[in-house]
Amino acid sequence: MKLENEIIDYYENKEDILHWAKLKGEYRYFSIIEFLKGKNIKCTWNNVTNYIKYDKRILINSFKYIVFLEELYKSFIIQYSDIEQDKLLKLDFSVTLDKYLSLKDKANYDGIDLELLKKEKRTINAYRNQVVHNKIILCDKYEGKELEETLKIFIRILPISYRNGFIEDINKCSKNLVETLWHIELSND
Repeated sequence: MKLENEIIDYYENKEDILHWAKLKGEYRYFSIIEFLKGKNIKCTWNNVTNYIKYDKRILINSFKYIVFLEELYKSFIIQYSDIEQDKLLKLDFSVTLDKYLSLKDKANYDGIDLELLKKEKRTINAYRNQVVHNKIILCDKYEGKELEETLKIFIRILPISYRNGFIEDINKCSKNLVETLWHIELSND
């Protein structure tokens, strides 16, 4: 597969395409191109770059909330268990999540859906890993779930006081990029 065969207006944008493909890696562009094809969106350079930017905006906004949750989980673990702080700070996310869930009722905070978190912990862990490792997230599945479904789960595992902020942040990601094409529109249902 070559970018020149995939991007409709490749030759009009060749210099720009070569520059960014060299910096970011062609694989990122091929992932987005496959995504666009799956959504029946024309593979113009503008669409490709806008969806790369859209993906990055969702990733950056998700990162903020993932970091917040990790800090929250560790805060509760340190408060309600006898783990040493040095050990806690070295735990990977999946172990941290298990320890948080093992607190049972003590982990109950501001409407976090603990049952859903317990049921979907592998989905959340997979999503967290993609975000933290700076992967293209629009194209991936998280334990078989599309990004939109994963984000809807993520809303419910956030404290109620953070949900509207997350929804607004994710919904703003399409602004001035892809709002007239396919994009994710979340709500607090």
